[in-house]
This record gives sequence, C-alpha cells and structure tokens, in this order.
Amino acid sequence: MSAEMENSLVDRVALVTGGAVRLGRETVLALAERGARVAFTYSSSREDAESLLAELGDGHLALPCDVTEEEEVEAAFQAVDAELGRLDLLVNNAAIFEPPVDFADLTTETWRRHLDVNLTGSFLCAHRAGERMRKQEDGGLIVNIGCAGGLRPWPKYLPYSVSKAGVLMMTQCLARALAPKVRCNAVLPGPVLLPERYDVKQADKAIARTVLKRAGRPQDVVRAILFCWDSDYTTGAFIPVEGGRLLT
Repeated sequence: MSAEMENSLVDRVALVTGGAVRLGRETVLALAERGARVAFTYSSSREDAESLLAELGDGHLALPCDVTEEEEVEAAFQAVDAELGRLDLLVNNAAIFEPPVDFADLTTETWRRHLDVNLTGSFLCAHRAGERMRKQEDGGLIVNIGCAGGLRPWPKYLPYSVSKAGVLMMTQCLARALAPKVRCNAVLPGPVLLPERYDVKQADKAIARTVLKRAGRPQDVVRAILFCWDSDYTTGAFIPVEGGRLLT
C-alpha cells in the first residue's frame, strides 16, 4: 500500500472544536474534502454551524458544546461514538483571544476565562480523544492549535500567553503519555484571519512584526494540520505558521 493511501482521510473520523467559524470552519471543510467524516463543536455560533453542516451534506455532525463544561464535552464525544463510530483525528481549535489589558487592570475573571477555554477545554477534549484512540489498533492524532504567544511573553495578553504556553507543554506531555499509538503535535498560527475587532492600524502592526511582511491565509494553517496527519513519524512537534513572527 502506498504512503498516500495509508495516510488517506477517506472514511476516517475527525473532530474539530470551535469548527463553525473562521479557522475552524476552513479546517472542517478541508478535512471533509480529503474524505473524512467530520464532527465539529460550536458554542454560540449556531447559525454558522447549521450553514456549514448544510454545506457539508450527509455523514457529518455539528455538536453544541461548551468545552469548559466537562459534561458537555463528554456528551459531544459520546455523540461522535454513536453517530460516527470512532475517532482518528482531534483538532483542538476552540479558543478565545480577548483585547489587550494592562497588568493593573487584569482581573481574575479574565485570567480564569482564558485558562478555562484555551487550556482546560483543550485538555478535556484531548483526554477523551486520547483514551479512545489508544484503544484503536491504528491509534490516532491530536493537533492542538497553539500560538507564538505561548513561546514569547506578551504582557498585555498575559492570560492568553500563559494559556497557550500550557497548551504547548500539554502537547509534549501528551505525545509521551499516549505514545506509541497516538501522536500529538501543535500548529502555531500567526496573523491569519486577524480578529474582526482590529482596525487597519492594528492589522498593519501585526503584519509588520512578521519577517514575510504579509498576513497568512487559512490554507497555510490547514496545510500544517494535514502535514501532521500525513507525516506519521512526527510527534511532540511545534509547527509555526506565522510568517517568521518568532524570529523578531
């Protein structure tokens, strides 16, 4: 059997958290195009989720789920079990990235909100995915969506940076804990699909911090996720897709 056939996503099952909008949506569409049966979670984007599910057609699944609530995460995974029968790929994409806050104005609520969604939510999903995957003969893959802010201190985004640093360490811990059957990697997007709240000045500033001096495209990140699937000898890796932001 060729490597291409071995790594095919045809009839494989993928779950993308926060998959109804933005990068999550593009990831769902790309996985489905590669032949996967895709489940995706959404929290407040019900109309977007319904629209995406209609675009995908039969064989896919949209799941309402707050990833910070353990009961809802468990219900989502049980729905994947019941409707799709297995799980081969988890993309931990659900996250929040709130406006900058000076240290003096930082609240415990803001801190907890970022840690709950970005780190604890990713752990809850990875824990359930890993338990399922390592019982399968052919294992599986977890891809966590990280950020350059997890490797560089962003003081005005302190809770966000800390949460993403935790995601990166969790990635490496999972790569060891779930080996050899289950692989775990992190993809680190840069200025790709910039926050809608950004004005032109903020967008230009974010792009200027890259070496390539241009914004990325969702497809750039999706290709990195697909690389993690295709390259079955890669685990515990951080894959930057950030235009050289980490070099500055």
